Amino acid sequence: MTQCVYTIVNRPLLEAAIESGGEGVFTEGRPWASAHRHLASLELSEPFPLLIGDAATTAGVEWVAMIETIELVEGGSTHVHFSSLVKLGEAIPITALRKTSDGLPISENYIRPYVPCTISGEFERVVLTALAGTDEDPYAAIDSKTAEDFAEALRAIGPKITTAQKAMLIGHAKATLHALSMLSLAELGGYAKFQSANMQYGALGRKFSDHFDIHGLNQQTQAIAKLGKPERDELGHWVWVLRAPLVEALYLVGWVPRPAYGCYLANAAAIEVADDPQCADVTATVRQALVDARIGQGAYRSKLLEVWRGRCSLTGCSIAQVLIASHAKPWSQCDNRERLDEFNGLLLAAHVDKLFDAGLIAFADNGHMLTKECVDAEAFAVLGIPTNAKLRFVQPQHIPYLKAHRMLYGFEP
Repeated sequence: MTQCVYTIVNRPLLEAAIESGGEGVFTEGRPWASAHRHLASLELSEPFPLLIGDAATTAGVEWVAMIETIELVEGGSTHVHFSSLVKLGEAIPITALRKTSDGLPISENYIRPYVPCTISGEFERVVLTALAGTDEDPYAAIDSKTAEDFAEALRAIGPKITTAQKAMLIGHAKATLHALSMLSLAELGGYAKFQSANMQYGALGRKFSDHFDIHGLNQQTQAIAKLGKPERDELGHWVWVLRAPLVEALYLVGWVPRPAYGCYLANAAAIEVADDPQCADVTATVRQALVDARIGQGAYRSKLLEVWRGRCSLTGCSIAQVLIASHAKPWSQCDNRERLDEFNGLLLAAHVDKLFDAGLIAFADNGHMLTKECVDAEAFAVLGIPTNAKLRFVQPQHIPYLKAHRMLYGFEP
């Protein structure tokens, strides 16, 4: 999503600007105060596109340019200096733009001197590719870079990366989900304000995009990170997720130690929860509880240890290190309440958990173990599990979940 300004300009001025190498200036009779403030806040390497409609036709966005300066003139007028003016092959409908003020689409008959807006998706790519002066899609180009590409870039530009930028990059890679707000990144770099992180991370991103010879990204930070889901944290700060190939590259060059397997599980669960529509509006506390429940840790595991009195639900094993909190009804078929319900869980020794998770065993409503024909009694005996084994107890709340597991793995029609 790119911040822009939409306005309409007379065609003669546009044609004159094209003859002048795409540079021009026009005067608006009203102050562009909000656009002026936004331009002042941008990092120097970030573009601020000007979306232009022909005043004679108002057929949508027909031209695009880059705003260089917005000069507020005494008396209430505005001088807008622009460069890189180019005519689009096909006009973008004005309804594809969304007002910055309320996020709503601009109406077809919107008549104002200018309007701050955002553009996203395919139209965003059309605009930024046109401004880059190339047919190459800059987003596709950066998305195509592999871990090896980023590792080679790190080796090449490493001496040019400042101590603060390196601290931000390393801390970002170590963060859960590799996701941090600009305020958190500022703290890693030793800065008091997120604006400093914006500047420094944008400058770092520019070093990567220059190395890859990629031009046209609407924010240079996008060379190394993408906006998270959700895009803002609970304080309203933008959240950035470090690009996965860059994370792997940091492992490859030894800047960041490769995390233990448990961290991979936690990150995978966090990604799954973040991408789940059911979890879009949950609080951070609930989100973390869901991540813990997904991997059988945290409060969810504690509740199962309490329900099953610290012993395997089937064998009675009390070695906590080998006990796994396992969901009976599959995670993907549960709502968030069921995912956190301790009665949807069995506390199983690792070898029993594997059999249960693979659908090789299930449990009847009375707790008796059911087995698949492909696993014979001798195999169970080797594992120390008699074929007439039974859950230590079954509460009524367990029964719907045990049935869901049986149905999933074909133990009942």
